[in-house]
Amino acid sequence: MKKRAILIFGLLVMGSMVFAYDLSVGGGLLFGYVNDKWEDFGASWDEPRDLTFSRMQFGGFAFFGTRYTEFNFTIRLSNNDIERRRKYGARETDNFSDTLLALSVGGYAKYPFTLSETFVLFPTIGIDFDATEDLLYLWFRGGVGIDYFFSERFFLRGQALYGYGINLPYVIYPTDFTIKPGHGPLFKVGLGWMF
Repeated sequence: MKKRAILIFGLLVMGSMVFAYDLSVGGGLLFGYVNDKWEDFGASWDEPRDLTFSRMQFGGFAFFGTRYTEFNFTIRLSNNDIERRRKYGARETDNFSDTLLALSVGGYAKYPFTLSETFVLFPTIGIDFDATEDLLYLWFRGGVGIDYFFSERFFLRGQALYGYGINLPYVIYPTDFTIKPGHGPLFKVGLGWMF
């Protein structure tokens, strides 16, 4: 019992220390590109076909965090170009497209390096949960960001991330697809305020 109490107390102290550093809030715009593939191992069509998705994503994000953490919410419009290719026999393909809305929440750890009075560089790593009407994805992303301070509190933030996403087991599409992990870059630019 004493060990648990000491552990809980230690975690509370560490948590309070993390959140005591430089609270910041802000928001901005983002752009991303995702590739993923669905392999048809059943008979969704007369002849099984694989789907390859190229997703161009535009949207906005809001964030809040501390010196070493960042939590974000994003909303994105995803323009999907889809190639459907016959799995067996002649390599026949056909293309079509659709558009969907994606929502995401995420948390990141970062470690800032002060380069000057106005520039702060930070490597970052974290996870995002993406949701669309039909799919849930868990993304592991890492990259680098930079803050440019216009004043002591007001800053411009840019981030370049690369991610690897896996589909979570919630899918409305036919169950004879295996959804391969997606991957791609994500770029964010926004304004923030540090308290």
